[in-house]
Amino acid sequence: MAAILGDDPLAHTCGFLDARELDVLRTCGRRTRDVAGRGSVWEPVCQRRWRGRRQLNEWRSEAGNEWRAHYALREREILRKRVPIFAMSAYLEVGRRTDLHFFEPRYKWLIRIAAEDHGGLFVFCTNAPLVHPRSPQFSWVCEARNVQLLPDGRANLSVFPVARCLLRKLWREPVPDVLNAPQLTLADVEELPLCSAPPPPVTEDDDDSDYYSDSDGEDGRMRLSPSHRELLELLVENPGAMEELGLTHKRVQELLLRGQEPASDTDDTLDV
Repeated sequence: MAAILGDDPLAHTCGFLDARELDVLRTCGRRTRDVAGRGSVWEPVCQRRWRGRRQLNEWRSEAGNEWRAHYALREREILRKRVPIFAMSAYLEVGRRTDLHFFEPRYKWLIRIAAEDHGGLFVFCTNAPLVHPRSPQFSWVCEARNVQLLPDGRANLSVFPVARCLLRKLWREPVPDVLNAPQLTLADVEELPLCSAPPPPVTEDDDDSDYYSDSDGEDGRMRLSPSHRELLELLVENPGAMEELGLTHKRVQELLLRGQEPASDTDDTLDV
């Protein structure tokens, strides 16, 4: 951080503050306002906020020297408003495709909201939507791809989870121009870094339980899903997150070495 902030003691102090504290400082005296608005001060703030996120490299390259402006811009992507929710029991993981067929009016409306307001993103809950600290265990930000709108209004699409999310506020809205149709659930959500949310608990009858296995298989190798391998690789670059999870660098490296081959991905076609 010294190389970024130079020799200014006030700049060094500001570099350890969060965005809200920096904005408060910008309302103070002239010198404080000048320092608290510098890109060199906002860069470490952005780096901390964006650590472990799927867009990290893209955001870094696009920020240039406009770190404060890009912090505000990216907050609108991290904290999304009025995101539609689709809820159904399913096994999801980052990057693993699931094919869906929508025929209910509320979910056809979901596709329109996702496309028009969120670049094709919506929330997929594998449990009943609930505002709760544990909601990331069953709530995913997903991208809708290969959307096919049929003449009768139904839709086929492929869904790709991109990150887990925390549900902060929930409500329902009636479907426009459709009487007596079930209402659509919407939420204000916070997308989480890839290394921050644990996988959901696994039941004994879960067909995909081997994706979560922490024991060696018959061939002496542990099976790792692609998302778990990505998580372990992210942990190697984030010692703080490793420590919070009670892991050591040696243990993470052992897990990566033991999981020589990731479990194969399969596609699920689900009717809704």
